[in-house]
Amino acid sequence: MVSVDGLRLDCLGCYGSDWVDTPNLDRLAAESVVFDQHIADCPDRESGFLAWSPGGQSVLGQLADVRAEFVGDGGLPPPSSFTSSFQKTRLVKNGRSSSARLEFVFDGARKAARSLVRHDQGILWIDLPGVLPPWEVPEEFVELYFPRNSEPAGEGEEEVNGVLPPWTGPLPATVSTDDEATLLCLRRTYAAAVSHFDAQLGLLLDSLEGKESAQDWLLMLTASCGLPLGDHGVAGGYRPWLHEELVHLPLLVRLPSAAEAGRRVFSLTQSSDLPATLLDAIGLPVSSTHGRSLLPLCRGEVDQIRAEAYSRLQTTYAEEWALRTSEWAFLLPVNVPSEDPPRGPQLYVKPEDRFEVNNVVQHHSELAEEMERKLRERVTG
Repeated sequence: MVSVDGLRLDCLGCYGSDWVDTPNLDRLAAESVVFDQHIADCPDRESGFLAWSPGGQSVLGQLADVRAEFVGDGGLPPPSSFTSSFQKTRLVKNGRSSSARLEFVFDGARKAARSLVRHDQGILWIDLPGVLPPWEVPEEFVELYFPRNSEPAGEGEEEVNGVLPPWTGPLPATVSTDDEATLLCLRRTYAAAVSHFDAQLGLLLDSLEGKESAQDWLLMLTASCGLPLGDHGVAGGYRPWLHEELVHLPLLVRLPSAAEAGRRVFSLTQSSDLPATLLDAIGLPVSSTHGRSLLPLCRGEVDQIRAEAYSRLQTTYAEEWALRTSEWAFLLPVNVPSEDPPRGPQLYVKPEDRFEVNNVVQHHSELAEEMERKLRERVTG
């Protein structure tokens, strides 16, 4: 399992990107089943880990005969209740730059992969918050998207001597959709971080290739959440707005021996389906609390495992719910801070309105009311 917090789907070639340099992700996608409609249940890092303990019982804790190792960034560690299920945990110490920690995590992952081949069954979880800001990206990757000799920009700074600089420091809470310089700066710097991650992923893939044991691995790459970069006027986690850029996640599943390579799955799946997939792959029973295994979709045995996807996210001052089908996305704000502009229900035509810019709720009021009813019934139980 390779989990990359903040990895945006629209920056990967297999999802249509033609400007971010990710040759290793593209290589992995060519050997994998690519899921096109993978939706986060709760696009939040901690909630992503908690999903692996439905009902308070750890899925990984049920794998008594399976060697499980975790490698992650000590600067942003997962909950101890999650890592306690692993026989060995390697956390890179904080204090290094984010780029150095990313490289150390991948180095630890390569070592763990070598040790796990001695076991009949093993699980390696690689946790990577390395594409999240603040960004500290090696110059060779910055130069892919920025001219040489550009000076770093701080929050709100404009171009320096007519040259757009990379972004440093925290993200701005809001970004005007008319502020093209800031939007471009954020997205290019993010692209550099993704390319750096891609290069490290390539080293891991290279270390597995050519080894007979590598053909036995089932590799899943995804994210717990996306990352708004000025989309809809917000950046980072400033508001729990459940638009595409936050909840629509990449998911690549490379089966052993690259079986079913090139298959695309267009039906809806959710993050909560990953525990069931892991149990199914190991040959253990799957209950309804574990989600629904993705392996039948990977093999083309079924066309869909769910007709709807539900999402929910709550922050200190705001909360939003969402219901998605293959044809519609309905967003329901249930708590909007008083100081914020009013935000009502949102309805978007899918997949035509990919970036969710045309709210058609007024034109389909009956449909919106029905989706709101189903959403409230699902969330409130």
